[in-house]
Amino acid sequence: MEIKGQASADISQQAAAWFVANQNPDEARARAQEFLAWLRRSPEHVQEYLAVAQLARALGDCAEAPPIEQLVREAGTATENVVPLHGFRPPSAAPQRGQWSRRRALPALAASFIVAIIGLAVWFSSAIPRPQASVAQYITRHGEQRSLKLPDGSMIHLNSDSEVKVGFDTTQRRVELLAGQALFDVEKDPGRPFKVIAGRTEVVAVGTQFEVYRRGDATLVTVVEGEVAVSANPLAGGASESPGKVALVAGQRLRVPQVVDAAASESIEVPEIVNVRETIAWPRLQIVVDSRPLGEVVQEFNRHATPTIVIDDPGLAGRRISGVFDVHDGDNFLEFIRRMDHVVVATYEDSVRLILDNN
Repeated sequence: MEIKGQASADISQQAAAWFVANQNPDEARARAQEFLAWLRRSPEHVQEYLAVAQLARALGDCAEAPPIEQLVREAGTATENVVPLHGFRPPSAAPQRGQWSRRRALPALAASFIVAIIGLAVWFSSAIPRPQASVAQYITRHGEQRSLKLPDGSMIHLNSDSEVKVGFDTTQRRVELLAGQALFDVEKDPGRPFKVIAGRTEVVAVGTQFEVYRRGDATLVTVVEGEVAVSANPLAGGASESPGKVALVAGQRLRVPQVVDAAASESIEVPEIVNVRETIAWPRLQIVVDSRPLGEVVQEFNRHATPTIVIDDPGLAGRRISGVFDVHDGDNFLEFIRRMDHVVVATYEDSVRLILDNN
């Protein structure tokens, strides 16, 4: 019995020490994990801590707080001269005549234990600093490409003139495409969906391969493998309400306008079927086109080569071409244009102009 009594006294002493330590916010935050481990070691630890806290509140109106030893002694031997808080009696107190029996007090004690755990969980959620997201920013210059391996093993391939901001923590994987074009090869993690924000476009994936291309007029989302969900990002503004998510599967592309027309009924267009081989050609430093407007192909070349190629005639810009070109071999591309009917290639000091010749 002496050993048991000594153990109870030690627990009361520990509970009182923890109560005093937790009155200092800085010390409470620093030792939060240690305190939680002490509580979990035994239900008696929680009971004694609540008893000490109860007595401290009951004695709060005193002019001078009693020493720790007295507080512990009161917690272990409290009788009718201490007013219980909401009918709760310290578990170490011996039952007196007219008091609840230990058997009848068990449900109240269990309820107090549950309330204490819930309260402690709320306290820890505010006291323990949450993990901060690891944020990094990557930029590619004109004519440069870059491949990045993320903390979860996912890959980002950046095309020329592109910029991304990457934010990872224990709850989310978030990438913001600030400019340009990126191909994402995402590792599966159902607990942390992979989210890409591009202006007012939001793409969510668990594990897949897809491309996001942020152009001046719209953002293009193309799925190479797997499936993604695309929606308008309500935080970016421009739309009165979110149009809902659109599921994209491999071989589909979705165009999301950067600026929403107030008269338009929808801000996200219907998905189209595309040639995936074209989509993933640029990481191999190629431009692969199958019946695409010349103006779009020239725009792609201008992201890599110099001097700048200019088309003044809209009709010529809309003429469709097909072929496979090296992004750094502008001479070969211009030779291809010279073989087109009624097209003149005029070379100047700082640019190359494509002129439609109707003669």
